Amino acid sequence: MSSDREQGTGNREQGWSYQLSVIIYQLSFISYQLSFISYQLSVISYQLSAISYQLLNKTGKHWFNLSEVTSQARSLFHKAVRLAWPLAKADR
Repeated sequence: MSSDREQGTGNREQGWSYQLSVIIYQLSFISYQLSFISYQLSVISYQLSAISYQLLNKTGKHWFNLSEVTSQARSLFHKAVRLAWPLAKADR
């Protein structure tokens, strides 16, 4: 009878161990996703800085026409989508 009880405790411990492993894996995956999002935001920030610098050189002003900035940002976005689309289709 005590061996049945010990076996039940062992199974429970294995179950907890498995659940903890799954949670650790999920947290690692979330951490990876957050790192990737952080990287993407850094790239976007760099691109916006480049647009701002180009506009400063072009206009000589620190204040810009919002439609011009929007147009350049939209152009960059469409270029990124065109580049990423074949990769997204290849993952399927």
